[in-house]
Order: sequence, then C-alpha cells, then structure tokens
Amino acid sequence: MKKVLGVLSFVILIIGLVGCGGAKEESSTYTLSAAGTEIEVTYYYKNDEVTKQTTNSTVAYASMGAANKEEAETIIEPLAKQYENVKGIKHEVEYQEDKLVEKTEVDYTKADLKEVSRLTGSMFEDAEEAGFVSMKKSEEMLLSNGFTKK
Repeated sequence: MKKVLGVLSFVILIIGLVGCGGAKEESSTYTLSAAGTEIEVTYYYKNDEVTKQTTNSTVAYASMGAANKEEAETIIEPLAKQYENVKGIKHEVEYQEDKLVEKTEVDYTKADLKEVSRLTGSMFEDAEEAGFVSMKKSEEMLLSNGFTKK
C-alpha cells in the first residue's frame, strides 16, 4: 500500500510540475519602413498569448510635417503624455537633430487591456473580450498593414 501511495504521489507531482511549466516563451519581430519612418515591433508570447510587446520607431521630422525638433515636440508631447503613469507601460521619446526615436514596452502581465486599448496608436481586435492579446491576430494585423516578419 505504501508503495502504491508513493508511486501515486510521484505521478501527481510530475503532472503538477508539467502543468505548471507551461509553454516556452517565444518571440517574433516585425518591421515596417515607409516615408521616413522605421518601425520594429517584437512580441513575446506563450502559445497564442502575448506577454510583452516592444516597439522601436524612428521618425524623420519631415515625414510628420515638422520642420525641426521643437515642432516635433509640439506634435508628439500631447500624445506621449497619455502613456505616463499607465501600469505596465514604459515609454520614452528621444528627439534628435532631424528625427525622433520612440521606444515603448508593454508588459501585458501587468497592464490593463482596457486602459491600453484607449491609448493613441493601440491596435486591438477582440483583445478585451478575450482577456488577452492574441499572437495570431497580432501577426495577421501587422502583415495586413505592410509589416514584414524578420
């Protein structure tokens, strides 16, 4: 009887460990280059659930209708303020001589999808209803908008 209980306990432990291990995190990167703008988006995900997204954008001032750094700041700063104090989001903009470099990181394990979906530049499809960001739907959306997979 002790031997059976020992084997049963071992099997339950193994099943628990396998179940807790979950899927391995993977990543996919997509790029877009158009009219003075370079965008690179990287998704980190397990199965179909995106856990984190990083976006690095380089935008020439001329492509956004700004003649210089000051005009670019006037255009971008009101938009950038939306990202301040949003849980799970890190956002920074660096203004250079003739372009800006924007870096955004969204940790979906900490962020509120409803709050993130309201931010300018967010593109969600059914994420709020599903309760998570789908990697498959994200990839389809990016590819249909001209991005290429790296």
